[in-house]
Amino acid sequence: MTIRPPAAPSHPHTDIIAQPTHATCARRPSRAVRSAAGRLLATLAAAALISGGTAAGAIGTTKAAAAEPAADMQSGHIVSSAPDRTGYLAAKPGDLVDVRIGDVHPTQPSLGYDEVYYKLGRYTQGKDKTNKKFDDWCEANGQLEAKDTPKGARLDDPSSFTCEIALGAETEDSTAAMKTVVIGPGGSLYLTDGHHTLTSFSELTADGGMNIHVRLKVLGNLSDKTPAEFWNAMKANKWTWLQDANGRSIEPKMLPTAVGLRSFENDEYRSLLYFGRDIGYTAGTIPFQEFYWGQWLREGQFGVRGETGSLAGWDADADTALATVKAMTERQVALKSSAPVASGFTAKELGRLKEWDDGKTGSKSEFGKLSKPFDDAKPGKIAYMLQHRAALRAQGIDPDQATTLVDQTKVTGKLTIAATPNGAAAGAAGHVAGAAGAAGPTTSQTDAVADFAPGAAVTITGTGLVTNSPLGLEVHSDPTVLGTVVTDDAGRFTAQATLPQGLAAGEHELQAWLRGLDSTAADSGLVGSAKLTVSGQKPDEGADAGTLLPDGQDPAPDGQDPAKTPAAGADLLQNQQQAQTQQQPQNQKQTQTTTDGQGRLASTGASAALVQPLAVFGSLALLAGAVVLFSARTLRRGER
Repeated sequence: MTIRPPAAPSHPHTDIIAQPTHATCARRPSRAVRSAAGRLLATLAAAALISGGTAAGAIGTTKAAAAEPAADMQSGHIVSSAPDRTGYLAAKPGDLVDVRIGDVHPTQPSLGYDEVYYKLGRYTQGKDKTNKKFDDWCEANGQLEAKDTPKGARLDDPSSFTCEIALGAETEDSTAAMKTVVIGPGGSLYLTDGHHTLTSFSELTADGGMNIHVRLKVLGNLSDKTPAEFWNAMKANKWTWLQDANGRSIEPKMLPTAVGLRSFENDEYRSLLYFGRDIGYTAGTIPFQEFYWGQWLREGQFGVRGETGSLAGWDADADTALATVKAMTERQVALKSSAPVASGFTAKELGRLKEWDDGKTGSKSEFGKLSKPFDDAKPGKIAYMLQHRAALRAQGIDPDQATTLVDQTKVTGKLTIAATPNGAAAGAAGHVAGAAGAAGPTTSQTDAVADFAPGAAVTITGTGLVTNSPLGLEVHSDPTVLGTVVTDDAGRFTAQATLPQGLAAGEHELQAWLRGLDSTAADSGLVGSAKLTVSGQKPDEGADAGTLLPDGQDPAPDGQDPAKTPAAGADLLQNQQQAQTQQQPQNQKQTQTTTDGQGRLASTGASAALVQPLAVFGSLALLAGAVVLFSARTLRRGER
């Protein structure tokens, strides 16, 4: 079964059905008495139900007006730029999930660049009848190899080519080679195998990129864990590799946030191990298998051609590369099956072959295939890797230039905030909406910005942030959660939001926090901020009790009609009129009501002082109505 991320599932309304009860009577009244009593009770029941329902309706209206915006502000209820992950929450081990490769999170800090270069060299300079990229995609998707790739077929359009096995007809054999993923908190996706394949797809310029979709096999579902519990489980199950390219331990917060060469360090040992597959060991036995072998080689100071030292320059030319692969694989098969290699794994568990090159010889052996030069009809992997490295150098790119691992919680970017054009509303208080990377306001707002009013519609943009990661947006100093957005491939986002109605006057700070899905709570970090000034009335200052001055206008001088104040009169009068026709959201910390100047309630629902008495009356009336109605029906049955 393939699981795709659908829209958030609806929560069906569950009707509560009252169960019938049975009562007994010591003595039955006469039919006439029962008939009269029944009619009287039926009338009383109707009256009670109507009055109780009316009171309950009034209470419901009042509570809805008061509670909904406050709940938004407190819980961060939003519609964000985040990809919808709710469909992944129910995934079980063995399920196949459809993913956008830009949405998966790596569980290792480094790649073997040369493996990616081999794939890219073959995809772009290959001599295959069918481009190998289609075979690799079909295999990764659980459909064996490509079957038909007509002219114009594109990797970013799976409908333009076909695979050997149709969707829905997968077999155990066809899914065996699929890449794996763990479902994390919130339905986030953590790749445990396939970092090189997905990175190769993302690096293709013609028909690749982060929007490529492919299916992954679920290795485990840890979506019910807290971030700290999640990473503890990942470590315990050995579903993550937390060592850098030099073998030093790292924390989860140092892991890249997305696939792509620019996200990873270059691990020379991991590259070398790839070219030794099926010569010294069998690949695919456990996650991060080559990294364990690389740890063994590094600790043994294995260098170029097997000499003591580093691996720098092992891929300088074909002869040096092949000699280094041969020396490494011969050392692997020389181990005993029970010999410890790394992290408690033995040579046998890590796939060590009993004979070098599996006992084969000649040009059809794995080492023989690997050795074929680029001018051969079927070049070897080493030849394709060297061709792509040469192509990069011709473009002025150093193929060995590795990224530097950083603490993702300390990657700070720039936030800007500006009034939404034309004052377009973004929704209820605390509501955030937008698409990652969408065009934002052209004016940069880096200093304090005046004249934002509580409840103002604003557009927030972020740049220079970590890529493809969820960020929590908050207004400080009294923290109020606006919601969550997700950055795009370039570390950008744009979102529309409504400032909380209860935001006090004065200077505030908009903050973006990286936390939750991609780091432990302790690793949370402030990654961006921007100042804003709110010109509005503080909840404990200004107007008389029960009156909310619109937009935070200062009270008029003593004895002066506020509506006639030159600077504020027009706005104040207009807002007073609007207050009589629109509901005013309530702040959770202080309930406010709007009056029309004569002490009468404006159209904001019932006064908060009436809510509790109405609730009691409504509940009692409904209960009494139900009891009376039941008694009336019982008497009527007695008449029959």
